[in-house]
This record gives sequence, structure tokens and C-alpha cells, in this order.
Amino acid sequence: MPAVKLSPVFNNQIVDSSGNPAVGWKIYTYLAGTSTTTNTYTDQTGTVAQTNPIILNSLGFPTNGQIWLATGAQYKLVLANAADVVQKTQDYVAGVNDTSLTSTTQWINSGLTPTYVSASSFSIVGNQTAEFHAGRRCQFTTSIGQVYGTITASAYSTVTTVTVQMDGTSVLDAGLTTVNIGLIRGDYSALPDVSFYNGNYAYTSTDGIGLPVGTSAQRPSNPIKGHIRFNSTVNQFEGYSGSSWSSVGGGATGGGGDQVFIENSKYVTQSYTLSANKNASVTGPLTVGFQGTGSISGTTLTISAVSAGLLSIGSTITGSGVTAGTTITAFGSGTGGTGTYTVSASQTVGSTTISSIVAITVPSGSRLVIL
Repeated sequence: MPAVKLSPVFNNQIVDSSGNPAVGWKIYTYLAGTSTTTNTYTDQTGTVAQTNPIILNSLGFPTNGQIWLATGAQYKLVLANAADVVQKTQDYVAGVNDTSLTSTTQWINSGLTPTYVSASSFSIVGNQTAEFHAGRRCQFTTSIGQVYGTITASAYSTVTTVTVQMDGTSVLDAGLTTVNIGLIRGDYSALPDVSFYNGNYAYTSTDGIGLPVGTSAQRPSNPIKGHIRFNSTVNQFEGYSGSSWSSVGGGATGGGGDQVFIENSKYVTQSYTLSANKNASVTGPLTVGFQGTGSISGTTLTISAVSAGLLSIGSTITGSGVTAGTTITAFGSGTGGTGTYTVSASQTVGSTTISSIVAITVPSGSRLVIL
């Protein structure tokens, strides 16, 4: 049961415009600044919750006794007449002498009691998806104390079921008793995008900056120029130029601290045009494009044999009966050679020669040297 403080509003007699007791009027109780319902209580013990809405009796007082508010919580109290026409709204109301609110906290008391579902999910009564949305941080009290996580999904049926990605090795357990939500929303954050100017920004701790990690198939569907990530398929950092993904960094490598060897792939899977007035060199042999044997059923391409080269996401394939402009959109069991792939156009193609034509364009005045 929560610690409670007396509400400073709506505990006196409420009357209508004629001075008569507001019989049957209602007081709805929400989390401050939201439409998320939350409990108030009938006395100083905090053991019995008020109805929501609270109904006024024949004298214009709350039917079940005084209104008490959970300590540390702020409320929105909405007074409506018997026909549910709003008469007055009091927002950001805290209990009388609630000193716990004098210090700044990054967590909002949800006023809701969570029910344990699994190590990474819980449920709460009512439709709470507006406040418990993907990306919002949560603070939990479990049998081992406070643990933290980030909401990945929430859905409402008869209750709201919330799925979270817990921090580190933390889990929810059957001792789950409270859930608080982060002050900053995950969907419409009050924080601006960060830009650094007129100087340098330095990290002084021994931690690193975490970048998104994923396969080539997990690249953003709508990348923005400047995006950077670590590609676990090719085991390298990559950035988006506005038109294509390419490796970031590189440079010479070697054993220990040696910087001796410049490594390049043996396969060219995407057409490329050298920049104007630029030269390039690469160590061969190189295999440009792809040729093999495969078939297509729906959007699944199955490569049964490879004659030369590799396929990659974005490769345009050709072959007898293959729809013009068909591209590889995702890896299945194949990662360049034999196996399955997802293609952009649904079609049926029997076993045939599958090719991917790749062009390397060298502008006039530029030079490409293959060593």
C-alpha cells in the first residue's frame, strides 16, 4: 500500500451554480498532464482505493470519504457534473505537505500496480499504451530492489501488456510491486537533437560510444545521409553517403600495432563510379558481378550453384524469365553464395542461369590500377 497525503482540492463540499450540493457529480483522477487514470485513496492508510470516478453524495462530498493522494505522485483531478460535462480541472496536484516532491527526480510515479508476466513483460489495468509506449524508460521495484529497462512494445486487450528490454542481466520477477516511467518520453522527446559547435566535445570516461550493430539485411529501410553503424555480416563499420553504404575507416592493419597491410575484397558486387578527377588502385584478382544457377518462387531466390562472384543486398539480377529490375532485398540462408535470398518482385522462375551485371565506371581523366 502506498504512503498517502490528503488532497488539497475537492475535499470540501462542492455545490452547483445555484448553491445546491452537487449530487451525483464526479471526480476523475489521472496522472498529472495525462489522460492515464490512476488511483486515489479513501483514508490515511492508503489501503482502499477510491472509485474512479469518485461520486459525490447528497451533501456534495466524496461518497467513500476524503480523497488521499499517493506520496510522490502528481495528479490531474477533473470535476464533471452528473451528465459528464466538465466543470473544473485541477492539474499537477500533490498531497498536502508532500515533501518528497521538493527534490527533482527523473521518474514519474505511475500510480499503477504492475502484474508480473515474464522476465521481460508485465501488465497493468486499463488502456495505458499512450504513456507506456515503445522507447520510454521504466524503473521497477522487484524482489532484489530497483531494476531498469526500456519499453519495446505495448498492447491493449483486456489489460495493457508491456514488453521491455531490461538493462544488462536484470530481469523482472514475481516480486514486482511498482513501475515508474521516465520523465522524458520515448516518442516525442523534449530533448533537442544535439549539435556541437565552436569547440570540441570530449569523453573523459573509459566507456565507449555504442553504435547500432546488425547484419546487412538489418540496415535501416530509410537511411539518412550520415548514418553510421557496424555491419556484422562483413565485420566492419559502414556509413551511408546519401545513395549507398560503404566502409568507414579501414587504413593499414597488421599484427599488434603494425600498420602495414591494406586489405580489399576480391569481389565487386555493386556498380561503382570513381569520383571525378580521382584515381584508384586495387589488388587483384577481382571477380566483378555474379553468375550461378538458381530459381525463384514468390519472393524467394534459391541459388543452387555458383560459377563466379558473390551476391549482395542491392544486387540487380538477370536471367531467363526473371522480371526486369529484380533486386536482392535481404539474405536468407545465403550470404553471397548458395542459399536463399529475398527478391523485390514476386515471380516464378525455373532453374536457370542467374547473373548480376556490375559496372565499374572510370571518368575521363581518371585512372584505375589493378595490381
